[in-house]
Amino acid sequence: GNLTRQAGEDVGSYAIQQGTLALNSNYNLTFIGSNLTITPRTLTVTADNKVKTYGDPNPALTASYSGFVNGDTDTVLSGAPALSTAATATSGVGSYPITVGAGTLSAANYSFAFVNGALTINKAMLTVTADDKSKVYGSANPTFTASYTGFVNGQTLATSGVTGTPALTTTVTASSPAGTYAITAAAGGLVSPNYSFAVVNGTLTVNKAVLTVTAANTSRIYGAANPTFTASYSGFVNGQSLATSGVTGTPALTTTANASSPVGTYPITAALGTLSSANYSFTFVNGTLTINKATLTITANNVSKTYGNTYTFSTACASVDCSVTGLGGGDTIASVTLTSTGAPAGALVGSYPIITGTGFTFGSGSLSNYNVVYVNGVLDTVLSGAPALSTAATATSGVGSYPITVGAGTLSAANYSFAFVNGALTINKAMLTVTADDKSKDYGSANPTFTASYTGFVNGQTLATSGVTGTPALTTTVTASSPAGTYAITAAAGGLVSPNYSFAVVNGTLTVNKAVLTVTAANTSRIYGAANPTFTASYSGFVNGQSLATSGVTGTPALTTTAQVTLSASVQDPSVGGGTVSAATVTFTDLLTGKVLASGVKVSPVANTSSHTGTANTIVTLSTGQYGAQEYLIEVTLNGSYKNEQQTTACGPTLLPCDSPAYQAAHPVVTVMIPATKYTMQGSGALTPLSEAAGVYGLGTASYTAGFNYTSKGTNTQGKMELIIVQTDGTYYQ
Repeated sequence: GNLTRQAGEDVGSYAIQQGTLALNSNYNLTFIGSNLTITPRTLTVTADNKVKTYGDPNPALTASYSGFVNGDTDTVLSGAPALSTAATATSGVGSYPITVGAGTLSAANYSFAFVNGALTINKAMLTVTADDKSKVYGSANPTFTASYTGFVNGQTLATSGVTGTPALTTTVTASSPAGTYAITAAAGGLVSPNYSFAVVNGTLTVNKAVLTVTAANTSRIYGAANPTFTASYSGFVNGQSLATSGVTGTPALTTTANASSPVGTYPITAALGTLSSANYSFTFVNGTLTINKATLTITANNVSKTYGNTYTFSTACASVDCSVTGLGGGDTIASVTLTSTGAPAGALVGSYPIITGTGFTFGSGSLSNYNVVYVNGVLDTVLSGAPALSTAATATSGVGSYPITVGAGTLSAANYSFAFVNGALTINKAMLTVTADDKSKDYGSANPTFTASYTGFVNGQTLATSGVTGTPALTTTVTASSPAGTYAITAAAGGLVSPNYSFAVVNGTLTVNKAVLTVTAANTSRIYGAANPTFTASYSGFVNGQSLATSGVTGTPALTTTAQVTLSASVQDPSVGGGTVSAATVTFTDLLTGKVLASGVKVSPVANTSSHTGTANTIVTLSTGQYGAQEYLIEVTLNGSYKNEQQTTACGPTLLPCDSPAYQAAHPVVTVMIPATKYTMQGSGALTPLSEAAGVYGLGTASYTAGFNYTSKGTNTQGKMELIIVQTDGTYYQ
């Protein structure tokens, strides 16, 4: 058998019992019991390791448990262990013990063993940012500095224990072009027990250097054109000059002064113009244009006169007696006074000074703009009489050179003798204009004979008497197949020859007219009462072997026939005591073309009626159109003793209906369609005869009567007639 024990697993003392233990029949069993003691099991309580950043508050301290048995968990525990550390928010970087004790921790079946943990404080992150800086192109780099963010515990750089400086560098040198560049930040010599470092780059902006552009001072004299303006440059860096600086373009240098500006000083304004530079900006300094006085020289020209004559000086300058230099700005000299003791008729042969300094006046201009210089001239009194000059050439002399013979004639001089040298009169050829005569021909025909006309003969000559021989060359590009149009007849001298004439040629024009094509309507026939057949035509007159298919002729001819139509109007004067209508006439007009079909048609009184009623009848020939139909819009107007007045009132939804007899009576128009379908107007839709229209409908005849009533002389008509008339051949006329 087996021993048993008292039930229970918790800590405590439990009796050991005999249970099923027994002996065989040969023994007596005496059982002495004992106790089973269950002692508490040791549970290890370990403080969890923790990590924090320098300056942060301590994290919550926790513990872990190991050693549970029988499926137990921390739910069998009550209370909590005591967890503590000496570290605070200001504790430096390092490892600090987390001490664990029993605290209020208890458990029925467990005792506790404690294992301390550690709180590790890591360095805080300090951000070191390179400060943005700027400098001017060509200058040395500025001192780089940095800013710090991320201090904890109220610290600053001075109190944080951070030592050393960051490394702040750039690739920029004094010669680096304008632009933006990185200032690269690194930890460099920075050291801290409690901080690590993150770096942020900054920006170094290289601004353009300022280049001073100074307009150069310059000068000119009054009246002269402005000189070319120039400028100087200052402010180059890095040992550069204009040529090596990369500056392109030129400044705009302008002034308000022009050639007519008076003496004085004027600003030369400097501006950007086309100047451009990657590394320089520009500032401008104006210059000065000084306009100085011009030198005005008035010179008496050397002249001569024949002894015994009086010499009268011209007051104009310039003239044969006077010349002027140095005028500017559009100035003119109005008059100048010249004097000489040799001018009177009694002055003896000799040389006399011409004095200029006695005065002049401006036509336009001002003396303030000039320094005036006077230059005297000389008047020589020398000759009397004239030489004898002659030549054998006349107006009819031919081309060539003819001597001009010179002799003493009446020449005399007290101090001179004479030697004579003959001259020559050269007669050049006259210009004869040869013009190709304009010609014309029909398309397909041979070119006509070209001729020319001549103009420019002299001395009463003609082509027959001028000595001109040969013929001009007259040509064209036209052939028999050249299309209709205008073409040049090119003229050239060709074989023309003349001892006394040269030749200028003028082209003519060859007009190729259209050839005449005869279009003949083919005869045809039909039976009475049938519709007209389709009309056809034949063509004759093609040239160059062409036919209708190859000739370029397009379209078709209009082939029409005509119909005799009787137009009739009934006229009535219902006024009391009205005059006879026989004094009236009627005009029929086609409003579509404006053509008057018949005018002055007499009104004949109707038999067995008063003289106030009559009819006007006339027969007209109207075309039936190319396709057997033609529309006519015929207006009937009354003349003679009666007057038509057009109604001016409108029609419409809120006015008189446009198809009402009262409105239509004011517009006496009869429409004729040849031929038309009964009760239908081609191209205009349905035609509804007026139920109240005045007049008589005629059937079986082409004539009809239309009545137009007048209330009195000079007033509007009072009726309108639209008719469908059946012809005996079965066609309809409206």
